[in-house]
Amino acid sequence: MAAKLIFFAALCLVVIIVLSRTGLQAWFPTATDWGKFTTRPQVEFLEADRKVRLINEVNYIDPGGTTWTTPKGYVSDGASIPQVFWSLVGGPFSGAHRDAAIIHDWYCETMERSSEDTHRVFYYANRAAGLSEFKAKRLYLAVLVGGRKWGSGESSCYSGCHLLPETYSAVSGDLILKPNISENDAKTAMSWFEESNPSLADIENYVINSFPESLFGHKDVAADSTK
Repeated sequence: MAAKLIFFAALCLVVIIVLSRTGLQAWFPTATDWGKFTTRPQVEFLEADRKVRLINEVNYIDPGGTTWTTPKGYVSDGASIPQVFWSLVGGPFSGAHRDAAIIHDWYCETMERSSEDTHRVFYYANRAAGLSEFKAKRLYLAVLVGGRKWGSGESSCYSGCHLLPETYSAVSGDLILKPNISENDAKTAMSWFEESNPSLADIENYVINSFPESLFGHKDVAADSTK
């Protein structure tokens, strides 16, 4: 009996040493796996315009260690979450996804980083802000289907997507795609989501296959349909 007690005590000591060296996070993942907000938004609501103004700088560090900053004084209208999805996923300032929406809005406007990275960080920041996997993925699907995309170089869909002044950035030189998504499109996407329980990769593949017009660099769908 004494030998067994000694063995058990030694085993417990080994476990304690391993945990102290590797850290509890490696054994029990926490929200920090999704990055972290080092400063959270403090906002002033501009009721007449349904917008918010930041009264402090907001910083989010993504899982790869890159910092995403939205400056003090920025006015956000939540438009980076397509409005046709608001009744399905919630308005941009109505829930816990507000913090991530403010980061997402800024980078969708400035286009400082790729649209792919910007939309994926929206998912990570939502998880870091405390959203469930289910809710964060729904929002990720919404911005992939209906959110702004941008990129440089030639576009085979130029005549169908990039003729309006707001579809081109004179500052960055990037072309901008604003998918024309209907309420029925939004409902179709959300119905698929609820039936599929998809991974992030599943969501991305679904958009590629079911909403090709939502991808930057797609063919001119309108032109192709006339052939």
